[in-house]
Amino acid sequence: MKILVHFFLIILFFIQLLLYIGEEYKSQLIIFEISYILLIIFTVRYNYLVSPISLFIIISFFYISAGPLDLHFFNNKDSLNSQTMGLMLLISYSFVEFLLLFWTLMSRKSFNISLISNLNNTLRNQSYSRFVYFTLSVLIVLFVFTYIFKFILMYGLTIGSMSRGELFSDRSFMLTLVKTALPVFIIAYLWLKKYYRNEKNTTLDYLVISLIIIFSLFDVLFKGDRRVVVSLVVGIIGIYYLHKPLPKKYIISGLIGAVLLYFYGAVRNRPLYMWSDNLAYTLSKDFSPSSTEFGPFSLIANYLMKDEFFMLMPTLWSSFLSAIPGFIYPDRPLASSLWFVKNYFTDIYMSGGGLAFNIIVDAVLNFGYFTPLVLSLFYMSFFILGKQKGEMGVLISALLIYSLTFSARFDFAAIFQMVFYGWVMLAFVFLFALPFKKSKF
Repeated sequence: MKILVHFFLIILFFIQLLLYIGEEYKSQLIIFEISYILLIIFTVRYNYLVSPISLFIIISFFYISAGPLDLHFFNNKDSLNSQTMGLMLLISYSFVEFLLLFWTLMSRKSFNISLISNLNNTLRNQSYSRFVYFTLSVLIVLFVFTYIFKFILMYGLTIGSMSRGELFSDRSFMLTLVKTALPVFIIAYLWLKKYYRNEKNTTLDYLVISLIIIFSLFDVLFKGDRRVVVSLVVGIIGIYYLHKPLPKKYIISGLIGAVLLYFYGAVRNRPLYMWSDNLAYTLSKDFSPSSTEFGPFSLIANYLMKDEFFMLMPTLWSSFLSAIPGFIYPDRPLASSLWFVKNYFTDIYMSGGGLAFNIIVDAVLNFGYFTPLVLSLFYMSFFILGKQKGEMGVLISALLIYSLTFSARFDFAAIFQMVFYGWVMLAFVFLFALPFKKSKF
């Protein structure tokens, strides 16, 4: 049955291809939307909503669709090119179809990597799990205090004291490390609490949970960053509802939260006295998909997929090098997203600003016509880790949800940073605790 569904979805791809060749770009978009929605239904039907691959495919749909919808249904013909958007739709759809096909072929298999299985067994040792739990608690406390103290020291404690340009320009290693590793520690802490620490909350537990809430509110209200907190919340949900039906109350709450966060985008990094004016202005404007979080995705494709200058962009190897901390490699190359802003939006770059990027465009530079195949294998190398047996499979899946749900807006360097800064530091915590396995901690 699953193979027949894929066969049908591949036929829909060829219909899109024929419409693209015939320059029927609006009709191509309509078939794309129908085809992709069928992909989502198929994915959620067999994997549930709360799974790394389901959430990635769903969120990517909004990024891929925003520009073409704006072009063909909201009359935004001045800034976007129909042919370029049509090509982006073909590449994006074939990438997601390859990814889902590979996942379907592997769906009946679960994996048991011996190193991860051994760690799963080691965590059943109470002294070891208690020490890991304590270490994560202390790190969360230290990281939250460091993050908030650094922010207050630089910008004060007034909503709107930090502009969007300052948000992007502050690229210090310490801030990047804290913002990347802290959510990973929080997810691991709550995972340990659920599966290995069936005890009453201690004073330290209450402190940690309070600081998690404070960090989330602080990051949204004072720093104006929505994505990290949303990714964190979805990752935490993955601990409790992975491959399970999500209660309707959470779905409804999520939709309400998405609407509130959309309107919050109009007032973030603004003083409180300006909120009413900014909200009124946003409500008075004609809504368009490109005015949302998802707009820059297509804008980047529109510039780079039709410009020969695009060939000078950083390569995959450069992206890997740019993920290395600056204090280790001071002359590291620019990540693709920064290169784009520097060369196409110089005024934003000079002010310290930045834009979200487009992982598919980054892949086209490196792999050309093989992008759908290679990019799908790249993502599968991560998603397949979530099929690990036991409780460790839940942790890995929750971390994948946090790291990759919004990764359509990343470049390769951002994905490498997410893995190396967060996941590697968590691995060090597990290794650091090994000598305490035989203690009475």
